[in-house]
Amino acid sequence: MNLEESKRREIEELFELTPQSQVESVPQWERDLYKELKAQEGMLETTTVPTRGDVPTIGHGHTGDRAIPGAKITEDEASQLLKQDIYDRRPEIHRLMPEFEVYPPELQVPLASSHFRGSLGGSPKTLEHINNGEFIKAADEFLDNDEYRDAASRGRSGIRPRMEKTSNALRKFGTGQHPSNNLISGTR
Repeated sequence: MNLEESKRREIEELFELTPQSQVESVPQWERDLYKELKAQEGMLETTTVPTRGDVPTIGHGHTGDRAIPGAKITEDEASQLLKQDIYDRRPEIHRLMPEFEVYPPELQVPLASSHFRGSLGGSPKTLEHINNGEFIKAADEFLDNDEYRDAASRGRSGIRPRMEKTSNALRKFGTGQHPSNNLISGTR
């Protein structure tokens, strides 16, 4: 078995939907993120540039090596590719937010989704506030940028609800409204 096959098998095993593997193998936020990204991104059967100035995309928001002009993909292939993308981005999410695993899934999923879009990594001040436990400041800072303000005029109005979801989750966590907020103080 080559390295690519081995990695693919690991991903397939990771996302098996048996009760035991759900509990032991895949964190809740990853399963929820998978569902959310499939819904948000839709399904592109051929490589497309979704909006002017965007990057080529295929499947459920994949922008990597499979998104080449003329490429086609099935739903099953797109689902596997999304699982692989989630798996591949975990280290970067944890590098950007070292305490990510202690957040509740209601915060993890919007943060990871914003990371997938590229908007979270493009906001160093937001990340600084998150890592300092200043979630309300992070919520405000996340929407204080040109990408959010100019989304409609750039033909990308769909960005705004996704960014607002992340901001609202940060704010909710910061005000103690998340049920699992006792894990970490949102007002440090």
